[in-house]
This record gives sequence, C-alpha cells and structure tokens, in this order.
Amino acid sequence: MPKPLKLDKNLDIVREAITSSNLESLGYDEKNETLEVEFLNAGEIYRYHNISKHVFNAMLGASTPGQYFYHFIRLAYPYYRIQ
Repeated sequence: MPKPLKLDKNLDIVREAITSSNLESLGYDEKNETLEVEFLNAGEIYRYHNISKHVFNAMLGASTPGQYFYHFIRLAYPYYRIQ
C-alpha cells in the first residue's frame, strides 16, 4: 500500500458532482496527474497522484465509478487527505 504524501497547497482542483453511492465529487489536474476525490458520507477529500488521463477517463466511464475507484485506484496510488 502506498504511503500518504504531504499536502500540496498550491494545487487548485475543481471537483464536479458525480452519481455514485460512495463518491460525492471528482476533480482531475491533468498536468500534475492528480485526482481529487470527495467521499459521500464522511465528506473527506483525498488527492491521489500519478493518475493518468486514461485511468481517470476509465473511472468516469465505468458503470460504477465508486467500484472502479475501490478496485483500481484506492490502494494503488500515492495519496493524502486534504480534508
């Protein structure tokens, strides 16, 4: 499992609401390959690094983005909690 990273306060990512039973919103910074995820119930926000545009698009195109995130992103990429 990747270790948490330190917060990058200079990165401003705009999230958009999605339809998911676990996720509230997603944002992506292509230049920095950073995915920002807001969780529905807890309201926690995490950033995941080294996420390619291909992986982000696959998540958006999945029939259940929350399950895609759980199986292919959650423990596979470095991350940190921002809220």
